[in-house]
Amino acid sequence: KGSQNPNIQALCTIENLQEQLQEAVELEFATIPLYMTSLYSIVDGCNSEIYDLIRSVLIQEMLHMVQAANILIATGGTPIVDNASFVPSFPGRLPGCVHPNLKVYLDKLNIIHVHDVFTILEAPDITRVSTPVPLLSNHTIGQFYYEIENCIETLGDKIFQPEKEE
Repeated sequence: KGSQNPNIQALCTIENLQEQLQEAVELEFATIPLYMTSLYSIVDGCNSEIYDLIRSVLIQEMLHMVQAANILIATGGTPIVDNASFVPSFPGRLPGCVHPNLKVYLDKLNIIHVHDVFTILEAPDITRVSTPVPLLSNHTIGQFYYEIENCIETLGDKIFQPEKEE
């Protein structure tokens, strides 16, 4: 389990994992306005299949945000969502070094926005299957999460805190 590369193992600490998980919360939060803006630009009663598709992706992004926050909490961290730096600005870059050359922006649903933003964000990560990704050098969302998964496996179950009773 986890990486056998000692350079990656050295970078994989609970503190770094928690930073990556916080970035995951920020990343997922930053995608929500992209999909929501396009979703609400669809005229009622038009393109219901497209509306349903974008809505389902929007809900998945919200779920991913909550999952990242829950894992962060389980490791003893606290998601930080109550400061100005948490709120994304548009146009801008995504958190977590994800797609560093992609400038995301809010727009009504149109083919250019789908092509320039959504297809890049949602493209499958085929490099994960064949090429190990060095820790903290993200390019795709899939690679970003692969690094988190790899670090969790490297650190093992000891990173998870017992549930606190109130």
